[in-house]
Amino acid sequence: MPNTAEPLIDVRETDPFAVAKRDVEAALIHARPYAKTEEIKSWEEAKGIADEVKCLRIAIDTAEEARKQLNAPYEATVKHNNSHFKELLKQAEAAVGTLKPRVARFKAAKEQEERERRRKEQERLDREAEARAAEAQKAAELAAQEPTNQEVRQQAADAHIAAAKAAMATTPAVNPPKQIRGSFGGIGTRTEYDITVTDPAALTRDFLMFNEKAAKAAVKGEREMAKAQERDFNFDLIPGVTITPREVPVSR
Repeated sequence: MPNTAEPLIDVRETDPFAVAKRDVEAALIHARPYAKTEEIKSWEEAKGIADEVKCLRIAIDTAEEARKQLNAPYEATVKHNNSHFKELLKQAEAAVGTLKPRVARFKAAKEQEERERRRKEQERLDREAEARAAEAQKAAELAAQEPTNQEVRQQAADAHIAAAKAAMATTPAVNPPKQIRGSFGGIGTRTEYDITVTDPAALTRDFLMFNEKAAKAAVKGEREMAKAQERDFNFDLIPGVTITPREVPVSR
């Protein structure tokens, strides 16, 4: 939401600003004769410039002090407001920090259940494919023994087709939703990758004195590249470093 707040006061209408404006303008008027492009020609001129710089500095410092004095009540108000709102929101923020990871853990558990279901179903399909292949082999051997028996030859052909279909069968995926959406809120996850140095001797020159910032930048670049190219993340991206995916709750 854009900030449309108006200033509480027009500082130009305050006495401290008016005094500071008068002093700064006076110092500028006195310094103007020295604002020339040619080089300084005498010690007297150099000393005069030194005096004017001092006067300008005094005017600047005085104006800065006036600004600080004018801002002090507002800055104190900001600190006061922030501290009380921070205390007010402490429990609510803690609740969010507790609830979001619960959803992330639930989603991760469901994804693990789905992976396990697919693994078991694929094992069943593989066993079925082996059985169909054995039946097809047996039917083919029987057809070879009775080459003129049309019924046996048809059974062998049917068995071969069934074996081929069974060999190509895969478990359909039932992917959990990316986001868990309520009536008006949603919580999803994104994959983060934690870095652990497991073989320092294998680190390249860029990572000899391990630079976690550079490693995270490399991981971020690989994540974006893998997404753009629609491929798996390269977990061997940095030699000597183990990259571990971690699901992080994200609310939208």
